[in-house]
Amino acid sequence: MHDLLNRTGPYLHAPDDVSRLSFETGGTPRVFTLLIAAATESRRADRSVGGIVILDEDEGAVVLDRHLVAEPERQDAEFYRIRGMGWPEFSAFCRSHERFRSRAFDLVDPHDRPLPGSRRRQAALPAPVPLAVRAGELRSDLMIRSRTAPDGTPLFPRTDRSQAIEELTASPLSAGPHGLLMMSWPIRFPELADLSGLQGGRAVDRALDPAWSELIGQRPELIEEARLEALMPVLDGPTHPAGSEQEGRFGLLLCPQGRPELLLSTMDERPISVPDRKALRSLLSGMPDRTIRDLWGLKRSLDHETSPDRLELRFGEALNRIRSALELARDPEPSPAGP
Repeated sequence: MHDLLNRTGPYLHAPDDVSRLSFETGGTPRVFTLLIAAATESRRADRSVGGIVILDEDEGAVVLDRHLVAEPERQDAEFYRIRGMGWPEFSAFCRSHERFRSRAFDLVDPHDRPLPGSRRRQAALPAPVPLAVRAGELRSDLMIRSRTAPDGTPLFPRTDRSQAIEELTASPLSAGPHGLLMMSWPIRFPELADLSGLQGGRAVDRALDPAWSELIGQRPELIEEARLEALMPVLDGPTHPAGSEQEGRFGLLLCPQGRPELLLSTMDERPISVPDRKALRSLLSGMPDRTIRDLWGLKRSLDHETSPDRLELRFGEALNRIRSALELARDPEPSPAGP
């Protein structure tokens, strides 16, 4: 998946939702990290908290957090506003915040300029993360660097907010369990798929080709098992690209009856179901840029992963694993010399 959550301290955030702030001191600059947290993590990700966070890299401490946690639609603009502050405005903003808890002298008491920073602590910091949200550019830095499709086209072409909303609004829609429409991706395995069980990296006994052909004809459930296994990377990959950090981010439903398809039911535990396209456009228009970006990225990823070519490739690999496992599990033939 295109948008893995990074961790800075206990805060989980998108790769481009972080910026290094540096203030001149006349000596070693004073350095802070500004980020928009999607969640905090102790033993598990907690999406009920987040918001804008400021970390003091010279003191190794949290200055404040949970800023605008209840107003995600304002966080992008506020992020850039804080980035543009000079020292007097920045330090006054921090001191006045209800979540301010720094003990640094130059933050606790007003100073015209900050005290020198810590060379030792700054030397241990990772390289600054470049911001990827630029004018007319919605993609994250990770999306921009992402691989291209087999035909050479980028999986995430340059787009802006309005273009992404148009593309999302035009997505296929299907009725979900409660009758409301959800974004959907049809699952179409090739009708004339290769059933040889050879299309993968596992060794099989070619002398058993006739026996395998007979078995696959007698047990169509093996084909269904391979199809389901071929879908697991689609269900697990985009939904949980960073393990527990992304757990529950996207709720995908697999509807196997009739014409199989994937339905997007929720994002960040919020329903993504509407009565019609007009309502979908209205829902999207009220989302902050980062949510639109991530939803557009999911759509692009699933468009690629549910393409017939990708499904055929994974189906062949799954059938190869099934055949190999069955051959390994079969009873060995008795030795001519007896036991």
